[in-house]
Amino acid sequence: MYYLLFMRFLKLLAWEVFDITSFLIFIAGVVLFIRFFIFNPFTVVGSSMMTTIHNSDILIVDKITSKFHGYQRGDIIVFVPQGKQDAFIKRIV
Repeated sequence: MYYLLFMRFLKLLAWEVFDITSFLIFIAGVVLFIRFFIFNPFTVVGSSMMTTIHNSDILIVDKITSKFHGYQRGDIIVFVPQGKQDAFIKRIV
């Protein structure tokens, strides 16, 4: 009798662990998709944009908007030049 109750308990526990684990994997996948394909955070290093953006500010950059209607004068862009590792943050003049 106790053996059957214990086995039911283990089966229920295993199902709950599987359910929680699959939910966490799904959430991690959604977060990684958003992080790599939609938005990207950057930390400002330097003072070249001092009047608008200050040193150590954190910018969240949208990666999709430029694909639909390009850049315009006054837009702030973030890019990584060839041969560099740090991103540059500049305004289009």
